[in-house]
Amino acid sequence: MRMIPGCAAVLLLACGAACAKDPAPVYTPYPINGSTAAELDAQMQALGPRQHDGARYPGGAQWQISWEYSSAPHGARCRLGQLRVTLTSNITLPHWQQRSQADDELGAAWDAFLVQLELHEQGHVQHGREAAEDIRRALTGLSGSCSTLDQQAAERGEQIIAVYSQRDIDYDAQTRHGQTQGAVLAY
Repeated sequence: MRMIPGCAAVLLLACGAACAKDPAPVYTPYPINGSTAAELDAQMQALGPRQHDGARYPGGAQWQISWEYSSAPHGARCRLGQLRVTLTSNITLPHWQQRSQADDELGAAWDAFLVQLELHEQGHVQHGREAAEDIRRALTGLSGSCSTLDQQAAERGEQIIAVYSQRDIDYDAQTRHGQTQGAVLAY
């Protein structure tokens, strides 16, 4: 790492949000078993990913943002340059291991449920993308005292992440974790 006197040369902060031009989410299935809707619901309640409230839900989405930049003297101050913001995201969905053996009606209900659940989880990932874009805008060209610039950048990024993390919580409350969007195994 090359240091510029009086300024940090490179800083990497790991945070909790998303970015533009970001890769698609990584999908992580968790196996469930059953031959009835009730059995499948019970399996998702027992095995689904835990959320911020500690409860288990049929699906989950997480996003994380990291950013790095260089800083260089700009007169008596320092300015950020070469900003790179990176989003990583993961969507966890149930994988019904006996799906191919299901009767047509339960199979169709499962397929419809899974589409809507994925749509709901993609909404969380979109919050991450929006947060990442806001971080890009907030940090691009940021300048300040060389001794406090890194702290300013970190605080701005963390504030944006807090806003979008709250949006995720509100989104789950408004949609009842996707239920109002059709993420219900209706059979």
